[in-house]
Formats: sequence, C-alpha cells, structure tokens
Amino acid sequence: MEPSYGTYSWFEKSFSAAQEDPWLNNWRGIETCRYEIVENIVKGLIEHEIPGGNKISMLDIGCSTGHFTNVLSKTCENIVGIDISDTAIEIAREKYPKIDFRSADFQKIGLPENTVRIAVCMEVLYYIEDESKADFIEKISKVLVDGGYFILTTLLGEKPYFTDDGIVKIVSDKFIITDIIYYGSKTYSNIEKFIFKIYSRSVKLEHLIKGDSDSGIEDPQKIKGIERYLGLMKRLKMMTAVLKVNSCIEAVAKMIMHLRFPAAIMNRVADRCRLDRTHIILVARKR
Repeated sequence: MEPSYGTYSWFEKSFSAAQEDPWLNNWRGIETCRYEIVENIVKGLIEHEIPGGNKISMLDIGCSTGHFTNVLSKTCENIVGIDISDTAIEIAREKYPKIDFRSADFQKIGLPENTVRIAVCMEVLYYIEDESKADFIEKISKVLVDGGYFILTTLLGEKPYFTDDGIVKIVSDKFIITDIIYYGSKTYSNIEKFIFKIYSRSVKLEHLIKGDSDSGIEDPQKIKGIERYLGLMKRLKMMTAVLKVNSCIEAVAKMIMHLRFPAAIMNRVADRCRLDRTHIILVARKR
C-alpha cells in the first residue's frame, strides 16, 4: 500500500530510495536561484531590520538533507534545521555535523515560544492537510519573538498548491506581509521536468545494471521488462555500450539541470510578463 502524500511514511520512502534530496534541490539551477533570493532576504533582514547580527536564532522548517540550512548558517550561527524525515536528518547530520538538526513534526516538536527571530519555511505548506494549515502558521507565529520574520516559499497552482490570494490570506491572519516576490517560469519548469525524467530514469537504470535491490522502480512489470532487455544486452555482449550511453545521458541531463543562467533568465521573463510564474515568496512580520 502506497503511503499517503505528505505523511511521515511518504517522506521516509522518498528519502530512503534516493539517499539524498529526492528533488535534487542542492544543485538544480532553478533551486539555486530560489536559494539565492531567500538568502539575500535573510541577509537584508539581519542587516537592516533585526538587531543581534549573526547571533540571532533562526529556524529552517522542512530542511530536507540540510543543504540550504548550511547556506543560512554562514549568515546566522544559531540555526536549527527541522524535518519530519529521520532519513533526511541522518544525511544532514552526516554532511553538516556542526549544525543542530532535529527530526520531528514541527507541529509536535514543542519549541519554546518567543525565542526565534527568523523562520524559513520553503516548499512545506502544501504537504500540510487543509484543516491543519492555520494551526501550522499559528505555531510558527508562537515560536517567533514579537516583530520576528517569517519567510515562506510555495508553488502556485491547483490543489495541493495555492493561488496568490489564497496563500496571502492564510499567512495574513498571524503576520503582516512586508514583501511578495515571484520566481520560477512555467515554460522553463516544463522543459526541466522532461529533462528531470530522463535523468531519473538513467539513475534507476544504473541501479538495476549494478544489481541494487532498491532501484526506485516500483512497477514489477517494468522491472521485469528492463531486466529482460539487460539480459539480451549481456548475451549480445553490449552491456559496456549500454553503460556508456546511459552514463552519458545521465551526465548531460545533470549538466543541463545544473545550469543556473537559463533558469535566471526565464525567472526574469516570467516576472516581467506576470503570466508564467510558478512560485511565490512571502516575507512577513509577526503581528
């Protein structure tokens, strides 16, 4: 039975299969653009809005394997990364042992109130059930000090995602929104999704060729079909060629997704035309 979307089991399955961030957020060009925007927002708040400099306390809610928490730690020394996935936190702790990472459901972790200056929450809210979204935002408000800041990023679109007005309404109940930033391009996103699929299939095929039991392919029929194909290639003594071609496809797809400038250019185009945007970033101050 497949675990339900956004549950602990769903995230555990995703991270266990990938043994890294399943969405490859630590190196995809579109994601490094987003990270740069949020990092600059945090730097601006620390320099101009919040006293305490890099000694302030910060939360990274939904930190995944810790890549962006580590980026933020260069700006703020006292940062805590939280994620619901035990596997993600194990990877984060191994990569960045000096950072405080905690494996927990944010709504149940029991953090002390009025202690945090900045809370960052990227691509998390659409995993929360509708009836719990308001409680989730209230929980963030409670852990923030008076005048503390909340930075939220999310996809725009049909459920489980949000409309502009919808996400603003949810956040405005407990926060004063001080800035709204759009980023991401539907055109670029559609192109990248296609390349992402090619990359993912190449990685899965590589796992099967190596005989890994967990290739990430769940359909037994697909596995049998691929295994028959690989068996034929072995009999024809063409496995070396298959490996080389697959490695080449994987490398080219990764190189394209890694490029930052196409994503940055499309972001600017989407922001100008206001018709092609995929994400919204809200900067909000506690009421």
